[in-house]
Amino acid sequence: MVLNKKMLQWLEEPNNKKALSGIARGIEREGLRVTEKGLISQKKHPEYFGSALCHDSITTDYSEALLEIITTPHNTIEECLTELNTLHSYIHSGLEDELMWPFSMPPQLFSEEDIPIAEYGNSLVGRMKRVYRKGLGLRYGRKMQSIAGIHYNISFPDEFWTSFGAAFFPEKNLRQIKDDAYFGLVRQFLRQGWMLTLMTGGSPICHSSFTSQDIAHEKKLTKVRDTYIGHTSSSLRMGGIGYHNAAQSSLFVCYDSIDHYTYTLSQALQIPSPLYTKYGLTNDEGRRHQLSTNVLQIENEFYGSIRPKQIAKSMERPTLALQERGVAYIEVRNIDIDPFTPSGISEETAAIIEIFVLSCLLSDSDFLTRSENTFISSRNEQVAMAGRDPEQQYIQQTQEYWSQLKPLAEFLASAYDNELYIKAYKNALTALHNPGELRSAKVLDAFNELEITTESETPYKDLAMKLAHQHHQYYLDKSLTEAELEHYEKAAEESFTAFQSMPEAQESELSGQIKTYLQNMPEFPQAECTALS
Repeated sequence: MVLNKKMLQWLEEPNNKKALSGIARGIEREGLRVTEKGLISQKKHPEYFGSALCHDSITTDYSEALLEIITTPHNTIEECLTELNTLHSYIHSGLEDELMWPFSMPPQLFSEEDIPIAEYGNSLVGRMKRVYRKGLGLRYGRKMQSIAGIHYNISFPDEFWTSFGAAFFPEKNLRQIKDDAYFGLVRQFLRQGWMLTLMTGGSPICHSSFTSQDIAHEKKLTKVRDTYIGHTSSSLRMGGIGYHNAAQSSLFVCYDSIDHYTYTLSQALQIPSPLYTKYGLTNDEGRRHQLSTNVLQIENEFYGSIRPKQIAKSMERPTLALQERGVAYIEVRNIDIDPFTPSGISEETAAIIEIFVLSCLLSDSDFLTRSENTFISSRNEQVAMAGRDPEQQYIQQTQEYWSQLKPLAEFLASAYDNELYIKAYKNALTALHNPGELRSAKVLDAFNELEITTESETPYKDLAMKLAHQHHQYYLDKSLTEAELEHYEKAAEESFTAFQSMPEAQESELSGQIKTYLQNMPEFPQAECTALS
């Protein structure tokens, strides 16, 4: 049994089950703007969308062309997806001769310069955001930064935690209960999150320009015209050619507690990197091109499949926000864009994520050992690159795990009084018993069908553009109400007002601001990290 029996029995109590209806969730969807020719847009972030620096819902990620669409927290999945779809309708109505790329992996890239770095103006905050992005490109290459995904944010209500704490941690206060339980959830997710990659991965193919022939050969990818294919891959995005790369392999972060996490992550901001030191702080023109020459510029540079989060104030470091106010929510980061769903994520996928996250919360979650950390990294890579390999046991192990989560789907269905969670649970189980129904397999089916029937020399681009046009038309047909249009136009206007009120700063002022930003460090934890002992 993967679930803690006592916790499962506790959740069966009507009031505890009902408290699940207080879960809040929000979605961040990334997506590249592309031209009608299927290339990354070189246009500026459209004014129609508002200020990328100051808009709460429509901003940019690494690239000026990489949109980030952010919902507010919602009480139900349906409400959350409704807002996400409404935001997409507004965005698509403002795209001029452009489309949104439907895949996590980017289109054809002729050079790094094809990926324009996002611009945020000349305020101190805007300058820092741009320099940070320049540093990412310098360290990891811009190609990796053009990958898009879904981030799923989820939090449990205080009513849930109060009862949970009374049952299992009566000696702790509410803040301690939440922090410890959320970190237990995170540790279990790190152990088992590869299963979610297997179930929701949707990027078994990429354009051949994304990686070299040698790396593709090493990763056992097959080239078909303009495309590299992982025949049993779940997610190239989460694999060795995507986010899961060697650049951060030596970086250690401890998840024993909030104090261990904030301290070890912050340490990476202070440790010099010989390689990044060679790059220097400035380019040949004397302009800053990374925030620091240390292992990490800021905490968000560390890539993890899940993050404990607290809402940070302006210019407040994430680790300091966590240590000051505790964990507010969890961010799940290993979700590929669903290329068959216009918004990039379906209600069923959202329900699968929530069932899985709840299972991590209700499982025994010991501290991670040194050997476990190594195994987790290896397993994530293996499943991302070959999750559907019939010679491996990944699908069978996921079946066994998922088959035990039916009570959680039923609890959530009861709390929300709908059948979404039951339907999502059953369909996911069916797909695990019939791997051809997994999303990654369906992407390959769609690719193979198009490649065979059209004999196209550019099947990756053609499939993407076919889906992109379908999604664009879907949102044009879902016209906004006058009230919705007025709301988003007002939000865009207000974001520009906020942007214009920010004082401009000179390049010379950056150094002092960066020094101030990095100067405070979380306190040293009392106990040594388990993985280091």
